Amino acid sequence: MRRVLFNKGYLKIVFYKLRVFLKEKFSRKSIRYGFAFFAIIPFFAIIYYFLPADSWNMSIEDRTSFGDFLYFSIVSITTLGFGDICPITTCSRFFVALESIGGIVFIGLFLNSLSSEQAKRVSDYEKERQKEEYYEIERNKLNLQRKMFETRINRYLLSAYCLVTPIEKRKFTDTKIDVDEITFNDMYDMFRQTLLLTQDINTSSLEMFLHVQDELFAEMSDLLKIVNVGYWTYLLIPMNNFMLYCVEFDYKDSLLGIKHMSLGGKPASECFSEIIKNHNGDLEFKPSNAMNQFIALFNLIVKNLKEIERIQDALTFIFRQEN
Repeated sequence: MRRVLFNKGYLKIVFYKLRVFLKEKFSRKSIRYGFAFFAIIPFFAIIYYFLPADSWNMSIEDRTSFGDFLYFSIVSITTLGFGDICPITTCSRFFVALESIGGIVFIGLFLNSLSSEQAKRVSDYEKERQKEEYYEIERNKLNLQRKMFETRINRYLLSAYCLVTPIEKRKFTDTKIDVDEITFNDMYDMFRQTLLLTQDINTSSLEMFLHVQDELFAEMSDLLKIVNVGYWTYLLIPMNNFMLYCVEFDYKDSLLGIKHMSLGGKPASECFSEIIKNHNGDLEFKPSNAMNQFIALFNLIVKNLKEIERIQDALTFIFRQEN
């Protein structure tokens, strides 16, 4: 027990916690003024005790204890003035007057600061209440938009699945995408149909993806206008990133124009599909390289799928209390 009690590390922790406690308490003005008010009482009692005996209306034999002057100091600072002990010299009267004025000043400061702190607490409570009300309003607005938003997200994920999955590997019973397993070479069927019954047979996976991405982009833009998403930065940031990547890697016009082109007497889409399937090496942007548009598309998909995952996690977190 002694080792624990007198251990230097233990004492440091105790003194640190004590310092933090006192700093927290004495940061309030009302506490400081209240402490100063009560500190005045023994301070002046000591002064009175050491003043000459003829400073008071009592003989030296009557000055039996310090408690008499402590009592007189209390009576003086509260301006009660019972009269059983009275100052009779200029010096003693000066100190008594000084204590009385000091007591009035400090008690006034104490009450004023106490009132200000109470008013601030009420104001902070009201602000917090309004903040909670605004938060709930925005949360309800987000909830009204959530169904359509999640539908757009699911369509985006389905279109991305068709784009990065060759036809022979597509299984629409499980369209979950593992971002880490997506490869550039698996995008070679992007110019072929999606095989979805909800899509026209002439609609390619690339066309569907770009169309659905535009829909989701527009949905996010509308959502940011309707709802103050700033309440949830963990939702706002991935949404902004998604929209930023859509603009940064925008090769839509170039990609959609490929179906109208031909290379060496063959449709350009077939030529590019073959190049994508057999591509080796790093995916680097190079000046005047026709593959830049496909590299940008691949980066767009990988980056935005990660942002979509963050968006889904954010929505789950925001509305987790409903379940």
